[in-house]
Amino acid sequence: GNLRAQASAAQPGAVVISEVAWAGTAASTADEWVELFNPTSQAIDLNNWTLSDGGDLFEVLSGQIPPGGFFLLERTDDNPVADAPGDLFFTGSLSNSGQTLTLRAVDGTIIDTANGDGGPWPAGSAGPTFATMERLDPNLPDSDANWVSNDGATRNGVDANGSPINGTPKAWNSAWPPPKVPDLAVQLFGPPAVQPGGAAAFRLVVSNIGQGVATPAHVTVTLPADVTYGSVGSAVPPVQAGSSVAWQFPHIPAGRTLTFPLTVTVGGAALEGPRSLHLDASTPGESAPADNQTALTVTVHGDLPARLLINEILADPGGDANGDGVQDQEDDEFVELLNNTGVDVDLSGWLLVEANGLRHLFPGGTVLPAGCSLVVFGGGAPAGSFGGALVQTSSTGGLSLNNGGDELALLDAQATVVDAVSYGSEANKDQSITRTPDGAGAAPVALHSQTPDAGGRIHSP
Repeated sequence: GNLRAQASAAQPGAVVISEVAWAGTAASTADEWVELFNPTSQAIDLNNWTLSDGGDLFEVLSGQIPPGGFFLLERTDDNPVADAPGDLFFTGSLSNSGQTLTLRAVDGTIIDTANGDGGPWPAGSAGPTFATMERLDPNLPDSDANWVSNDGATRNGVDANGSPINGTPKAWNSAWPPPKVPDLAVQLFGPPAVQPGGAAAFRLVVSNIGQGVATPAHVTVTLPADVTYGSVGSAVPPVQAGSSVAWQFPHIPAGRTLTFPLTVTVGGAALEGPRSLHLDASTPGESAPADNQTALTVTVHGDLPARLLINEILADPGGDANGDGVQDQEDDEFVELLNNTGVDVDLSGWLLVEANGLRHLFPGGTVLPAGCSLVVFGGGAPAGSFGGALVQTSSTGGLSLNNGGDELALLDAQATVVDAVSYGSEANKDQSITRTPDGAGAAPVALHSQTPDAGGRIHSP
């Protein structure tokens, strides 16, 4: 995104003189350069700032220095650091015997100095090594003890002859610890198959596994041509452009993981066959972009294979659904699972996830027999047979289903999506929504009272 540079009065230390090549380079002793560093989190406007040495160097600066970035001043031309373009060229020269460099803001405030006592340069060297003088700690003020010579091993840039410079122009100083940089990694989970005209919910996972803050983080999902975006459960609204759905998160701290559902709809006339969804993430300063991309293939098929599915959802209870004698809008919510696989399924460690997070962890020993149902209520003390279904209550204290629309996903113990559904305002009718025909429809979107064999009942468990 665009950075607005600070235009207000800068404080001392907002920009520091981070490196000085006072002896030039092995290519020419006249190839001197000075590097500035911005240790803050905002861009800083350098227009009409000055850099002076008390002698023949008095340079009026122009431009901006980005947050955590560098600004390179080269003497006369771009030769001193041949492979890194300078930000500004200065006239005058630096004395090898030592002098004080002073950086002033537009109002004359002294922002920083280098070799403030005016004595011999406290670090760096002339020929034959021409090592630069590097700031030891950019967060501490200028003093002789806060300068060291480049170590000769950590280097960046080449001189006018193409030889490595014993310095780090426009790069992290050799004396500084490695920078804390972000590293984004992505995962994409979803159902293995979906019917033409059907909806499917996918789970997007974006993690910052690096040590620095991702500022900003760009996330994009690219959809197949016959798959359209439906809804998303992220705090940051996406921007849709053609087949792409994109987000820009202002920042993702180190160690933070964002998980949110994405609902799509397959075209009713879609041909059977595989479809691929692509997930990409990026952030400036990325350390290892190899795990920033992933793809998931979903098969469009007219007849979905037998599976364990989310069959019925009650988001807007119209009565005492759990039969405990208390009508409660939270406790009486439920999600019904149906095992159509033909075999018993061990649900130990499986997860029921709603758009805003985990809603139920299936306890160890939960086995759902073939052809049977399991109902998860929001809470309370369920009482009744519920059609012979297994009954549990939310392990997190509630399902928190949104009456006006939500996304649900059933994940196995390896966090693979077994089934995922989404619904809209049809759930806000004081009754459940269900697949129709029961246990076989594309998604639970039909009002229960209007389905065959419902007999007008508002839910079935």
